[in-house]
Amino acid sequence: GHSIGWYDGPTLVVETTGLEPNNVRGTTEPVRTSEYALVLERFTRNEGEDWFDYEVTVVDPRTYREPLEILKQRRLLERDQEFVVYGCQVVSGEF
Repeated sequence: GHSIGWYDGPTLVVETTGLEPNNVRGTTEPVRTSEYALVLERFTRNEGEDWFDYEVTVVDPRTYREPLEILKQRRLLERDQEFVVYGCQVVSGEF
């Protein structure tokens, strides 16, 4: 997929398009999506706290009538945590 990110106040917003259908990460259950899905991730760190809020929303007009909130949870910040990098495949060259 193709991701871009920006800050909205204290929240990092990451928008991803170009994902293969039914390939939304971050959940344990499969999420039905089309090639037109847009995935929004929001990471909000609370000042002075050791946790952050994480939200995933799917906007897919081919599959759902309104945005689908698929995940909303609080996650603990872990010091010296390594990030896992995994590859994405582009469905088409246009976004």
